[in-house]
Amino acid sequence: MILSVLIFIIFINISYAACLEPDISTYNSCTGACPDAVAFTEDFAECVNVCIGEWNDIQDEYYSCLKAKREEPEEVAPPSKTVHSSYYSGTGYSVNSYEGEVKLTRGGVVFSLNSNFNVVPGDSIKTGDNSQLKLVSDDSTTILEEDTLAYMLHLDFEKNEIVSAPGWDEDPNYKHEFDNLKFWSDTLLDLADFVDKNRPTKIIEPCEESISDCAWGFVDFIKEGAAWFDEKIEKDYGKRIVVTPTAAVIPIGTKFIVEVAPDGATTVTTLNGTVIVMDLKSRKSVILEVNQKITIPNTSKGLGEQELQQSLTEIDPKSIDKWWIKDKEKPESKTIIFPTILLMVVIAVGIIILLAKKRKKKQ
Repeated sequence: MILSVLIFIIFINISYAACLEPDISTYNSCTGACPDAVAFTEDFAECVNVCIGEWNDIQDEYYSCLKAKREEPEEVAPPSKTVHSSYYSGTGYSVNSYEGEVKLTRGGVVFSLNSNFNVVPGDSIKTGDNSQLKLVSDDSTTILEEDTLAYMLHLDFEKNEIVSAPGWDEDPNYKHEFDNLKFWSDTLLDLADFVDKNRPTKIIEPCEESISDCAWGFVDFIKEGAAWFDEKIEKDYGKRIVVTPTAAVIPIGTKFIVEVAPDGATTVTTLNGTVIVMDLKSRKSVILEVNQKITIPNTSKGLGEQELQQSLTEIDPKSIDKWWIKDKEKPESKTIIFPTILLMVVIAVGIIILLAKKRKKKQ
């Protein structure tokens, strides 16, 4: 009996020992070997991105190993169909530009951004005061305003898992099971059903056989702050979904703003095109046309269909604070021009005084 127990304990230890915890020194050694670290050349940036990819793969393997050890036998098997490859290219966004303090965390490691950096599922982004981050992909552009916290997720229905940053859903302000793939499956099915019933043209593949047929693979989770989106694809919006603690937003070839209050209340403003907004508490949806706005509050039951319709408001485009296109050079140029003119006046006066003194001496 004692021997059996010892064998069992040894077996368990060996099983978990197979999951080797990543050592950050591996990543540090990789980046340390990159050329021209001081000059920070393009070759250095590419080398660092390779190190980031390798470190990410090591962590993915580790967490997958732990998950496999913890999985219970009765867990639901993943769908038989695979997710369309177009839903997730593996690259996500690329950094187009940024200013101020932008913190990007991947696997517990904070990285310095550069123009060659790719933002992928599992990353978390936090913009500080007076900062901004512009991200681009083949079919969309996203700009995060200052003091915004966002997470990049990927719904992998083939592997029955969510690729996300550790602890991204641990927030007392909302209780939704964002780490549960069934929650996403139900959300996507409800949205697809709403589209089928309310849009004259079928612009989404049916979900009759498998959730993989209509799944949005890439998710922008805006936890707090504001983000501006420009979705360019009009007939295939199954590539990206924007989610907040209280709402899910599906763009249909449009430009729109998502603002999330500290308590999770979400305001969506459509600048052109159309967006579909779902209240995640009530599971009811509404269509926002151009120049319309709605706020989804953080309530226990959410808003019903009539309440959503009544909450829609028409807005004057001129009243919108277009923070994402503010020309920050103008005020700077004014502050530069005035001192320059003043300096020139002082110099001119000084020259006149010197000339006047020289004339007096000659006299």
